[in-house]
Amino acid sequence: MSTLAIKGLTRSIHYRHKSALRNRTVVTNQQHDKIASTTTSKQTSSKEINNDSFLSDKCTTTFVKRTLCHTNSSHLGSPEIILNSQPLQDLLPPLTSSNEIDLQLYAIISIILRDFIQAWYNKLTPDHEFVDEVVHVIAHCTRGLEQRVRQVDLENLLMDKIPEVIIKHVESTRIAYRNGNDVDRRRDIYHVLNPHPALSPVPSSHDDGMNREQTGNEAAWRQILVEKVLALLLNPDDYRNPCLRILVQEIVSEMILGNVICEKMSQGWFIWEIIAKSLQSARERQDDAMKKTGQDQSIPAQNNVVDSFQRNVHAIWTVMISWLVLLFTLGQNIFTALSNAISLPLRTNKNEQDKIPIIDMSIFKLPCIIFDLQTKMPWLTGLLSMIKYFLLYGPGNLAGIDARVDRFVRFILIKRSSLTR
Repeated sequence: MSTLAIKGLTRSIHYRHKSALRNRTVVTNQQHDKIASTTTSKQTSSKEINNDSFLSDKCTTTFVKRTLCHTNSSHLGSPEIILNSQPLQDLLPPLTSSNEIDLQLYAIISIILRDFIQAWYNKLTPDHEFVDEVVHVIAHCTRGLEQRVRQVDLENLLMDKIPEVIIKHVESTRIAYRNGNDVDRRRDIYHVLNPHPALSPVPSSHDDGMNREQTGNEAAWRQILVEKVLALLLNPDDYRNPCLRILVQEIVSEMILGNVICEKMSQGWFIWEIIAKSLQSARERQDDAMKKTGQDQSIPAQNNVVDSFQRNVHAIWTVMISWLVLLFTLGQNIFTALSNAISLPLRTNKNEQDKIPIIDMSIFKLPCIIFDLQTKMPWLTGLLSMIKYFLLYGPGNLAGIDARVDRFVRFILIKRSSLTR
């Protein structure tokens, strides 16, 4: 064999070996990418599962038991038995008549007690009787509050008193914005229209002393309010205990009313965040439903103009028929409900002088005030006023006191409240 042939054979073997190494490297990289993608997908799915489980009632129940159920471990054997074997309502006193509401309330109480009481109390002593006593006092207050709420005229409160306060707030705010050039002037006008001891003196953007004084007056007003409420809800023995009374008073006035409601829930960014998250959740549910039904698939474009016109006409006709059927069904149901409402019980109200027709309550004025329909659409407000006058004073007196509309609305409220209990 010649030297050139040996060199050519050696070169071909070298290239073949190099090619095999290259192919093996490609295969190895592909396998590595496949394994990495599989691991990433598993981690993503595990993260989703962990996020879903973190928001579940099971994790909330476990957190509440670990925070509040230490004292029962002596007679049950170990903390694991408390966390796994018995339901939460057997370990803690009930807060309300609903177990679902109790779970959410106990979650808030657990966070507050863990961060503001157990953080320093556990450093002093391992005893948990003090924390348990605080929990029992809070449970006694919530049960007493629920019993008092059951005796309240809910129709008058929810449909007239609260909307009236909102209407007054919206109207005062608009007057302040129309007549005030800056923030301080608007605050002064609003305080003149709605004076309140918690807002005195009016906060100023140029005087920090007035702001501190107003913050102190607001805290003092919360303290007085909670103290008056606890005097009605607490047992006499617990109320005469200054240590326990002041601690519960601080928890409710500062941590719940001050930090949670005044500092967060009443802020504009918090309200907008709730609205945004609600819309996002609704959009996600709608997208999931569309994916399940296959409505998200793109429809191929039709070049035939006649077919497109027929399809549009058919869609319009279908929508019109659907609306007509909906209006007919709605009218039929309303007529049947009002016809049978005469056999429903009367509305109950301890103070008969405050009893007004439901259709004349402030809840029906609230949308017109918020959207300023008196200025933007006066014809609509006039039409609604004429319909209201016809229902109140027209033939049949359909919307008068203890008439068909009053009885039907009361029946709906009682039925809804009984289903949610």
